[in-house]
Amino acid sequence: MQDAHASITALSNATVLAVDTPGLHAWLTMEELVTKYQARSLYVRAMALKRTACHKAVRLIFPSKTGPALAAEAQYTAKQDDIQNVLAALRSILAKVRGITSLLYGMAELWRDIKRTEVSALFEDARMDIVVAATSMETEFIACSARLHANVVQPLENKVRKLEEVEVFMAVRDQIKVALDSAQRKLNKAKTKATIQLIQERTLEHKQAKDDLLATTQSLHTIFTWLDAMRSQLTKTEVDDLLRAMEHLFVQSAGAWRWSPQTPP
Repeated sequence: MQDAHASITALSNATVLAVDTPGLHAWLTMEELVTKYQARSLYVRAMALKRTACHKAVRLIFPSKTGPALAAEAQYTAKQDDIQNVLAALRSILAKVRGITSLLYGMAELWRDIKRTEVSALFEDARMDIVVAATSMETEFIACSARLHANVVQPLENKVRKLEEVEVFMAVRDQIKVALDSAQRKLNKAKTKATIQLIQERTLEHKQAKDDLLATTQSLHTIFTWLDAMRSQLTKTEVDDLLRAMEHLFVQSAGAWRWSPQTPP
């Protein structure tokens, strides 16, 4: 399998066609299905969301008996929850790194203020060692903040945005399941007192919903497997960049105070 970071980066950069993996092909299939179902009228989509919510409520209150189909659905639900946990972890990391970049910029502003305070003092009272060190500290904190934003925050944002599409995929699958149930009811009703033409239309509608559900389920299982295989490397590049940036900052910050014997302890 290709490098996980390269694969998810390809997704983030919308260059999925350049990378040939089953997971990426499944992703493209899901994007096509999402486009298809989102192209419906606003009224139809609103009704679909309403029916989906009703179905979830009914299943919660009246759980179905076990069976092969339900076992497969339970496995899908477990994978669904797993993806939600991965997304929650990524969002948490992203929020914390954003906080670090903001803190670093705030520290740079603090050193800028310290430098200005020293420079504005009377010439004979100004401590030039503090001015020089504060200038260096300001520069290093700004550089580290910018580096983290470019190498950690932005890539993580891209990955979170891309993985959030899986939530959309799963929501569309729920809508397709509701559409299949609706198509089945319409077909059953048509068979009792409708024309042959209407029965054919209902049969085609039912077949299309069934095919869409099968394609969606298979694609999502492929995507789940693909993401699970790359999970260990999903944030490896960003974490490595974070560690290198912080190590560089600590080394440079320590060096800023070594230049003069007047440096306070």
